[in-house]
Amino acid sequence: MGRAEFVALMAMTMALQALAIDAMLPALGEIARDLHVTDPNRRQLVVGVFLISAGFGALIPGALADRYGRRPVLLGSLILYVALSAACALAPTFNALLVLRAVQAVGSAGLAVLPSAIIRDRHEGDAMARLMSTISMVFMLIPMLAPTLGQAVQLFAGWRWIFGILGVMGTGIAIWVLLRLPETLRPEYRQEIMPLSIVRNMVQAAVNRQAFG
Repeated sequence: MGRAEFVALMAMTMALQALAIDAMLPALGEIARDLHVTDPNRRQLVVGVFLISAGFGALIPGALADRYGRRPVLLGSLILYVALSAACALAPTFNALLVLRAVQAVGSAGLAVLPSAIIRDRHEGDAMARLMSTISMVFMLIPMLAPTLGQAVQLFAGWRWIFGILGVMGTGIAIWVLLRLPETLRPEYRQEIMPLSIVRNMVQAAVNRQAFG
């Protein structure tokens, strides 16, 4: 895989979670009306629940990827993203939508975590920093474009099809990963999942002044 294709794949993989947040913004009012939500503040939970759940979910895929490899965990995250996008599109009630959004955020957290690990597997030093910067610049365009995408879909097909489009995009990227991205974690670097060590490392990061900053 060449540099341009690698940058595009990693940026689009990371962008899926951003799309799941920002593409919803123009449709919050319609979602609330369609699912009979009378309190205007509750409609914000469609975004808030996803953000909070994604934060907790980000603690999980790193350890799995260190044990089983980047590729299977990334593909698993993409499959969950697609399946739960379809489930959200069919949600019968607002509470069901919130539960599905929470599960989707946790299940697809690897989309935000694993690209950085894959980049570190392939590059180091200045080359890694330059590549991360390039991918970040591409990724930063997505939150600006996502509300426009959501608004366009809403105008022509309704809010449920926003989730449908997310599912289609996730499927496309899953096929891309399946066909083009090799496993980047060398077998000798695979690690057992040791919860106590993970917790200890998290505590060390939390009390380190540079990491905390």
